[in-house]
Amino acid sequence: METIVIALEPEEDMLQAILEALARESVANAVVLSGVGTLSRVMVSKVGHCRPQKHDGIVDLLSLQGIIADGEASVYLSAANVQGTFGGRLLTGTMVDTAAEVVLGCLEQSLERRSGELHPKE
Repeated sequence: METIVIALEPEEDMLQAILEALARESVANAVVLSGVGTLSRVMVSKVGHCRPQKHDGIVDLLSLQGIIADGEASVYLSAANVQGTFGGRLLTGTMVDTAAEVVLGCLEQSLERRSGELHPKE
């Protein structure tokens, strides 16, 4: 599996940076293998909540994993701040504070989501 390592700079949007890196490499399907760093704002959606949850302030990114299928991201994170740990689905608006690194694995198989489920693309 070919990998892409992304070094994110302060004030970069994490989700947009992931999608832009894949687009530059013409990769539509990938798995998020790892992600670490420090964030200044985290935007996540959580099961049972109608609205996105926003966490401002210094946040340590503890883990990042997910799948990008046909250019559509389903990426989840675990993070911690002074109030404790939290997690959820990564949304646009999650901003890097000092630095972050993400490792992506490029998938040769074409994937698509149908009714919320992941399937090989025919």
